[in-house]
Amino acid sequence: MLEAVGDGIFLLDDEGLVRLWNRAAELVTGLGADEVLHRPVGAALPSWAELVDRIPVAQGSASPRSVTLPVSVRGRELWLSFVAVRGAGGVVYAFRDLTSERRLEEEKTHLVATISHELRTPMAAVYGAAETLIHRDDLPPELRRELLAMIAAQATRLTVIVESVLLTSRLDRGDVEVEREPVDVTKVARATVEAMRSRLPSAVSLELEAGQDAVNAAGDADRIQQVLVNLLDNAIKYGGGSRVTVRVDRTDGVVRLSVQDSGPGLSSAEQARIFDKFYRAGPQLTRAGGTGLGLYISRELVRRMGGRLDVHSKLGAGATFVLELPRA
Repeated sequence: MLEAVGDGIFLLDDEGLVRLWNRAAELVTGLGADEVLHRPVGAALPSWAELVDRIPVAQGSASPRSVTLPVSVRGRELWLSFVAVRGAGGVVYAFRDLTSERRLEEEKTHLVATISHELRTPMAAVYGAAETLIHRDDLPPELRRELLAMIAAQATRLTVIVESVLLTSRLDRGDVEVEREPVDVTKVARATVEAMRSRLPSAVSLELEAGQDAVNAAGDADRIQQVLVNLLDNAIKYGGGSRVTVRVDRTDGVVRLSVQDSGPGLSSAEQARIFDKFYRAGPQLTRAGGTGLGLYISRELVRRMGGRLDVHSKLGAGATFVLELPRA
């Protein structure tokens, strides 16, 4: 019957050896019974010595009390909810995997903290400018126009933040549809680069390396442009004020669109997390602000077009983001 139970269950005898390890325990941890049985539990769960004293063990007729703890299993961090009861043959532990629930709670916390922080600055600017316009009748026309332009710019920034959050929510629900039709990626890249040049800081140059012939990929032209704009925004913002290069080429049945900068680069650990929601790598990214959703949105959009988005980087040698789509 224990094999049919959805919770992981194991029995430790008085010598600390595992005498029972059910099927659910195998599925949750990835550790087979043959790897665990008749051995100290610490051999399978290296952090057990730190965990055992934190798990209350019910005695006799007392009701067990659950506790949720992080458990490292073969390099993975799982959040497991434990209850324990002492019996004649030792202590029976039951556990349930709450890792997904824990990550969802962490995402909610990140969302509230990030959005609160990102909304504060533009809202303060709008409020300050509006208060000045309301209470100062003696402002010269030029200053009034500057304040109105500031309000418009900050309203646009607020719109971008809200749209990023809403699009992330729709992606998570699977509500975003993309087209899968032939798109001339060179044409999209050229139009996007030309539009972005007018917004460049004076220290940044933006170059496009692509032939004159059409390079057709299967995808959604608007979504490809959205991803490219986001990659260029990142390269311009975090690329160290230097050259940014966009390349379009064909290889091995795919169309490759890449954005390369000469900034500080990313460590291996940062590259592994750069596409996670709310993640911003390094102090230079944190100082620059942003919701930490742009690269997550970009990768999800590319996946829905049947492609992939990756990053290649070394510390001190810049970063290259590579978008690959199937050829049309």
